[in-house]
Amino acid sequence: MNGVFCFKVLKDGDKAVWVVDMKNGTGSVKHDPSGKGDVVITTNDDDLVKLMLGQLNPQQVSFQIIKHCKIK
Repeated sequence: MNGVFCFKVLKDGDKAVWVVDMKNGTGSVKHDPSGKGDVVITTNDDDLVKLMLGQLNPQQVSFQIIKHCKIK
């Protein structure tokens, strides 16, 4: 994968923004409230936790994420 992915995670009206850079150097992950990426994925905290714990089907999450995905 060659891109910069920006994850906007929502919970109780707050937003955490994580930028995963798989394009530059050896790659990096950072918390960056003003983060930007080639792909922006917005999801809620509960769905992300359920996905990581294997309690949510990744295909269901993909469909939810695609609605919010912006490819620049």
